[in-house]
Amino acid sequence: EKTVQVLFQDKSQTEQRRKGLLAKVEFWLKTFGFGHEPEIEELGGDNYRLLIKDANTGIAVNVSDVGFGVSQVLPVIVQGFAASDNATLIIEQPEIHLHPKAQSELGDLMIDIAGIKAGEKSAQPKTLLIETHSEHLIRRLQLRIAEKQISEQDVAIYFVQATAEGSQFGKVTLDKYGRFENWPEGFFSEDAGEMFHLQDAIFERLKADKENKPVESH
Repeated sequence: EKTVQVLFQDKSQTEQRRKGLLAKVEFWLKTFGFGHEPEIEELGGDNYRLLIKDANTGIAVNVSDVGFGVSQVLPVIVQGFAASDNATLIIEQPEIHLHPKAQSELGDLMIDIAGIKAGEKSAQPKTLLIETHSEHLIRRLQLRIAEKQISEQDVAIYFVQATAEGSQFGKVTLDKYGRFENWPEGFFSEDAGEMFHLQDAIFERLKADKENKPVESH
């Protein structure tokens, strides 16, 4: 509900910055596959209403009347890019109401907001503290590390694990290939765990083949 205020009622926003922000909104709504375009309706004075226009039908509706997916991700996009350089943002479960592909796109959105992409890295990147249960989001970050689009040093993953002594706080470490060097039992689903084991096995086999060494069985 504060999206319009961020876009227009904040007098510190220059027209150029506001247009840039709207361009980011449009780009990411399309990237997420929502097929919607932002449209601003002036109500008089300093009052505005944000409409979301369906790219296929051309019909514009109030943002509060669109699907949960758009209403969930739109505030993250707007407030993320509107935040000043070097800001710290706290984002709680952005994956709610999003299908798996859109959850994966969240990883790229967070990279863009933070300003940490190789070749486009901000001199004062933002810090994002994200509470998430999405394996898809994490996998996308791993992929971008493997592709050298971001550094493993740009990502830190922490978890809370229940033990006999109470809840314990730990860190999952990623290597320069985006692989987990350690992870706690139950941190991922069984399918995801199998996939990570498969990736590790493939990596070790390729490495062994290159060095003409036998792969140790586990």
